[in-house]
Amino acid sequence: MESLQLQTGQQYRVKLRPVVIFNVYDHFARRRDEERDAGEQQPSQPPVQRVIGTLLGTISRDGLVEVCDCFPVPHSESKQVAIDMKFHKEMLELHQRVAPSRGVVGWYATGSDITESSAMIHEFYLQEMHGIQPVHLTVDTDLSLEQLQTKAFMGNFVRFSGKKVMTAFLPVPLEMESFNTEQIGLDAVRRSRDGKVPLQSLNTIESSLSNLLALLDTVVGYVEEVKEGKRPEDRAVGRQLQRALHAVPRLSSAGVEKLFADSIQELLMVVYLSSLTRAQVTLAEKIRTVLTIN
Repeated sequence: MESLQLQTGQQYRVKLRPVVIFNVYDHFARRRDEERDAGEQQPSQPPVQRVIGTLLGTISRDGLVEVCDCFPVPHSESKQVAIDMKFHKEMLELHQRVAPSRGVVGWYATGSDITESSAMIHEFYLQEMHGIQPVHLTVDTDLSLEQLQTKAFMGNFVRFSGKKVMTAFLPVPLEMESFNTEQIGLDAVRRSRDGKVPLQSLNTIESSLSNLLALLDTVVGYVEEVKEGKRPEDRAVGRQLQRALHAVPRLSSAGVEKLFADSIQELLMVVYLSSLTRAQVTLAEKIRTVLTIN
């Protein structure tokens, strides 16, 4: 008797770096701005519902997928699914010049739903990875549930009488792996409703200092309890505290203020250069769109 069979391969576990989330949000924000400008010029043009891109990283033999970077890929889903394969290959070549060990591990899409065209896009990445199952990452850029939602899926073939009839996307474990500096930016994105994180009154630095003071209060309370005999001493913890104290440079108040001022100037310069670079990229994309239309 013929029946449907679900073909499953190696089960994945996914570790995601925050820079991937930042790049996806940046891609979505730029595409939304382009749609708004295009809508003003051509009101009849339908809006694009989502954006997609390629995930880069490594896959270990035990099924651990580390997603370290990504880049956007132009595509269309209006009448039929079309992916700019030339753009994908050129961007992949450029990224691998910088990080040769990173390869294609899957693809991302904005939104929280799996659409009908997802299977066709997944098939393209399956061919690109030479039969190795790609990871599909969805990022909810609308923050519909008041929080940042990312999900990872693995495509599994459903066969009938030995023939593939459809692709079923099953969720796989996803873990966000970040350093402390990356976590600050990720928290700022979670608090933002439109994906833009403004530098208002240096709120990010103020939040970091508040967290640092809270940690210092915790350490002081621990030391006081050990001195009063309320908690047994732990020499390993004492050695860690000693290393931390020795790592702090001895600076006067004037020196700390000067160091802080210099850091702020460097931060503002980086923000300015980033804005300038984004403006140049946006201008280049608009010029490319105009040339394509004409």
